Formats: sequence, C-alpha cells, structure tokens
Amino acid sequence: MSKSPFLLVSFLPDVTHLLQPVMEKSVLDRVIDALDGLSADNFKRFKVKLCEPRIIRYGQIEEGSTVDVAQRIVSVFTKAAAVSRTADVLRAIGLNEDAEALEEEDAAVCSAVGGEVNPGEAGKMGGASGHVVNGKHFVDRNMTALINRVSLVPPILDQLYESGFMQHELYMEICDEKSSFKQMRSLMLKVIMPGGSRAKDELCRILENQQKYLMEELKGQ
Repeated sequence: MSKSPFLLVSFLPDVTHLLQPVMEKSVLDRVIDALDGLSADNFKRFKVKLCEPRIIRYGQIEEGSTVDVAQRIVSVFTKAAAVSRTADVLRAIGLNEDAEALEEEDAAVCSAVGGEVNPGEAGKMGGASGHVVNGKHFVDRNMTALINRVSLVPPILDQLYESGFMQHELYMEICDEKSSFKQMRSLMLKVIMPGGSRAKDELCRILENQQKYLMEELKGQ
C-alpha cells in the first residue's frame, strides 16, 4: 500500500519565516541604538550638548527616553541630517568611538539600500570630502563670507527643503526673514551647522550650481 503524497506535507519544515522580507534599520532605529548604548551620565551629557544651539530646548527632552530624544532629533533635523547631528554631538562629549560606529552603520545601510554612500559619509569613511582641507570643511572656513555674500537664498532653501534637510515649518520661518543676510544666517545656524557634514556638502553642491563664481572666488582665497 503506497502512502499518499499529501501525508508528507506535515513532515516538511516550516520555512515561511524565511520568505518574509527583512526590514532594514531606519534612521530613527540607528539613532535609538546609538543612544541606548550610552550610560545614564553620558545620555544626560548628550542631551545638554544637543540643546546648546537652542534649536531643541532642554525642557523638551530633559525627562525624555532614548526613543523620545531620537524622535525629536529626526523630527527637527530630518532623516537626512539626523545621524550626522547625533554623531557630531557624540564627538563633542568625547564619545568618538560611538560616533564612528553610528556613521559606519549608517553608511553600510545606505550602501546596501541605495547602492552608494552619501558624500558626507564617504568623506568620513576613508576618503576625505572634497570640501575638507586640513580637517576643516569649506563651510566652516567661509561661514561669515557665505552669510554676507550669498544674495539669493530662496532657491537654496527650496533645494534643501526638497532634499529633506528641513521641515516645512522651519523652511517657512527662514523664508519669512526680511533680508538675504538674515535668511542665510538663520539657515547656517538652524540647518547647515547642526546638520553636520551632510548638510554642509549639500549646501556646497547647491552653491556650486547656483552661485558658481562666488564659490570659485572663495575657494581661490
């Protein structure tokens, strides 16, 4: 008497879990993981340092958990700059290894998902960014000149907004400034400097397209 083939089905291993898509870690996940690795004392130092530019108020995160703080970082600095900002704050309180680990994980995920590493991360992973000279970024070296001399700011804001470097509320706030000087100063202090190398590289890319002669002059100094 032969066995029915249908009886063999119950003996096959269940492999349906292997067919489920693997979810990559989001930007929020990576920031949470970085904060979860901090001691209570270092987490408090991180929150204090994060609030020094006054973009995020300390009262908003003083009692917050790692998840609360990470969500605030992603909300304020956007997904495009959240990792870079977190790494910058970690370095500022002396946690260089934590910062490097976060950046390396972020670059690995970006490479796996998008096929390429963000230019801001590429510079940190072994080939210096083309905008960095003697360890100092072009934007850091020329911050005052850029604030004073960039005359047409709205198109820059448009591109940064479209690229995810600022939320709509902050975009409108900077647009409402009464002069190009005030717009550029606000942009620098609230978006570019807190956004770290990613935001600085993106600003340079935009300026090289929109204000080529100014960029050439400043680079030639």
